[in-house]
Parts: sequence; C-alpha cells; structure tokens
Amino acid sequence: MLKRIITCLLALSLLAGVQVSFAAEKAGAEAGPISKAEHSQYPRAYEKAILAARSEVPATAEYQGMLIEKETDKTIAFSFFDNSTLRAYEVTVIKEINKVKTVKIGGSNIPGSTTVNKTVEDIEEIIRLEYPDGKIKSIEQKYEGNLTYYEAQLETQRFTVDLKINPVTGAIGSRVLEFKVEPPKVEEKKQPSNNPAKEEQIKPKQHNPIPPVPGEWMCGNCGTLNHEGQFCTNCGIRRPADMKAPVAKCSKCGWKPQDPYNIPNFCPECGAQFEK
Repeated sequence: MLKRIITCLLALSLLAGVQVSFAAEKAGAEAGPISKAEHSQYPRAYEKAILAARSEVPATAEYQGMLIEKETDKTIAFSFFDNSTLRAYEVTVIKEINKVKTVKIGGSNIPGSTTVNKTVEDIEEIIRLEYPDGKIKSIEQKYEGNLTYYEAQLETQRFTVDLKINPVTGAIGSRVLEFKVEPPKVEEKKQPSNNPAKEEQIKPKQHNPIPPVPGEWMCGNCGTLNHEGQFCTNCGIRRPADMKAPVAKCSKCGWKPQDPYNIPNFCPECGAQFEK
C-alpha cells in the first residue's frame, strides 16, 4: 500500500512539471521576439566598431552593450565597465570609417570638494604623470554649487583631453578624450549654374587651329605633306588643279621663278622688285 502511494505521488509531480514547462513556453511565445535593447548587446553589424572601441579601453574593462539612445546617423556609442578600477567608459565610434571619436571616462571619485589642498602646480604635476606627452592648455578652478574642482585641458598627438580633478586628493574624477579623426570625404556634385553668361566665362576658350601654310599641300594619293612644288615628293602625283600655285612673274621683263611659292625680293634678270 505504501509503495502504491509513493508511485502516485511521483506521477503527480512529473505531471505538474510538464504543465509548468508548457505554461512557460506559452508565455514566451506570447511575449514575442527579442526586443531591440536585448538583441543589441552585441550586434553583428557593429562588430568592427566594437573592436575599435575596445582598443581604446583597458583590457580589464568588460563590454556592457550598445547605447541605443545615443545612436545617430553617423555615430554609435558603446559602454564598458572596469570592475578593478570601478571606471565606466562610453566610447563613440564613427560608423562609416569605424574609428573612435570620443571616450568619456567616469570614476568613483567625486571631483568636487568644499576645501582646496592642491595648488595649480600640483595639478600640473599630476597631469604630466598621467599624460607625459601632453601639452597643457589651461587649468581653471570651477564651482558647482558649494563644491569646487579643477578643470584642465590638454592636447596630445592623438586626442585632446578635458579633465575634472579633485582639489583635495588630486584624483581625476572624470575625463573626456576627443580623438583627432579626419571625417570621411564627401564627393561634391557640381550643380548647374542659373547664369549662362557666367558659365560661358568659365568655359576654356577654344583656340582656332593654325591655318596651313599656303605653300603646303597634302597628296590625295599617299597622304604625304608636301611643303612646295607641283608634284608629290613621295609618289610623284601632280598637285590637284584647285591647289595650283599662283602665277608669279616679273612685271618688267617677264621672268618667272621656278618655285612660285619662293619668290625673291628682286628679279635676278632686271633687278625690278617683286610685289608679294
């Protein structure tokens, strides 16, 4: 009898487990597909952008996800967190070229304080230890309510930095790195001008071809360019009738030159001047 009771209890527990599993599957089906926020933890479309962002944060910083609310047409932002230093990293990447644009670093240190122990010289030393190759542009004491802190700007070869530093401990509370990235080149399309006269001025002037020398003629048989005479120097064909040389003779004695295109200034027979 006891054995039968135990068997019945086991059967009831198995049946209850099946019903719970079926109910969970039904609830999951009614919930619909995975939301954009859940699916965007590691989107395949942004793998290269995430790799670029990861290269600018410490190796100990863990990837948290994509910041959908900060996505634009040109940039996308990702979040990282370093448990060893308790620092949060927000990295913005340019989509088209997959290069880091900005890195915002927030720490557990509160930059503001009601008292000031560090001088400007102390802050300069802290910055130089943090960024040895950096060029300090400015260090100013700022106020937020009853709290004060130091704000410093500096520039390195790769980026510019904006720092907020605690005036008591000298700890860097937050920093923003603005990387020197050349924006992607955009091809400019030339739009037609509404001023035809201006377009006419812009167009390069077309120079008229130099007219051939009157004495030169092209042989229609072999294509040789002859510089003088009535017969082709290559094939011997006579110059066409419409290309006959002009008649040239001395008006005084009637002497004619052998080459009508090479007329002397004075007649060799009588000395009269030729009119060209």
